[in-house]
Amino acid sequence: MIDPVLHPIAQTPIFKLLVDGKPFPSARILRIEATDAAGFESDELRLTLDDSAPQIETPREGATYELSLGYAEWGPPIFIGTYVFEEIERNGYERTLTLTAKAADHAESLKEPKTRAWEGQTFGAICGTIAREHNLKLAIASDLAAFGVAYIAQTEESDQHFLTRLGRRLGAVVAPKDGRLLISSRGSGKTVSGKPMPTIFITTQQLIADNAYMVRRKPRSRYSRVIAKWQDRAAGRTRTITLKAGLKGPSMTLREVFQSAADARKAAEAKVKELRAGEGELSCDLVGFPKARAEAPIKVQGVAPDADGDWIAASVTHIWDYTDGSGAVTTVEAEFGMEENSDKKKPTKSKKKTKSTPKQTGEYVSILDR
Repeated sequence: MIDPVLHPIAQTPIFKLLVDGKPFPSARILRIEATDAAGFESDELRLTLDDSAPQIETPREGATYELSLGYAEWGPPIFIGTYVFEEIERNGYERTLTLTAKAADHAESLKEPKTRAWEGQTFGAICGTIAREHNLKLAIASDLAAFGVAYIAQTEESDQHFLTRLGRRLGAVVAPKDGRLLISSRGSGKTVSGKPMPTIFITTQQLIADNAYMVRRKPRSRYSRVIAKWQDRAAGRTRTITLKAGLKGPSMTLREVFQSAADARKAAEAKVKELRAGEGELSCDLVGFPKARAEAPIKVQGVAPDADGDWIAASVTHIWDYTDGSGAVTTVEAEFGMEENSDKKKPTKSKKKTKSTPKQTGEYVSILDR
């Protein structure tokens, strides 16, 4: 496949849109906006259409949309995702119609409250049970799958909220996408199979303009330590695990009392990563790059002293605009990269700008392998 960095001649944005398996008339498309977010922050598709006579019929409830984006110079467009129709907005003055669809597996059944207890199971076994209940195929990182959960209650709580809560406690991203329940380590930059996701390289050549970025840097976590409590039943007492979070400041004590030392340590590690993620935020507008995905690693070079370095994509929005004077833009919202040794992953100043454009590494990884 032709790479846009190595072949900048790619300048003819194309798409493929299927509605209930049938091609949608391309002449009606004015604007496509597809957002890929982490976890249960549902992926969204917004279509702005030409609604001049004859006007477009309202889609049926539950209509499915399959979107692929790319460039004519690359060959066939890249699959982005499957979505289910949710709402419609018709503007008579402008003769436009806006359709909004959400990720196909953001099902109502995931939102139904349930009461049950999970005891003596692995995280993988818990997720497997929930995945089967919603007709999803489980894809989970091996280290997360094997982690034991001594006890956790689900009281009048939806599976969506429960998985989000448990995943946050273990430092996991839980996302239902395209028939799968995908679970990977937050901020790892890896797929559920453990393979590195292709790095998104960003230089001024990839930005739509030299100033098409915003970066916010904050001091290190205002909490110096994270404290997690766990119940030592054998000794009949509550013990604590303390992890360093920042250079100075008060301690943060997690409210929940965990059932084992392993549970407490995992929760404390996840909270430390979460706190450090807020130390840096980056937003960049790139020349349309449909390979970009949420949770992918990002390397910024030669853009700005506070931006250069390693990041993790928190969300990605692709906009294919066919109105006059527009084109293809990909907006990437990023946080600090957060591997276990996060000090290594912090953005650092570039020693010098390089004239050569870095080569995008790795092949495109399907959203299904995330």
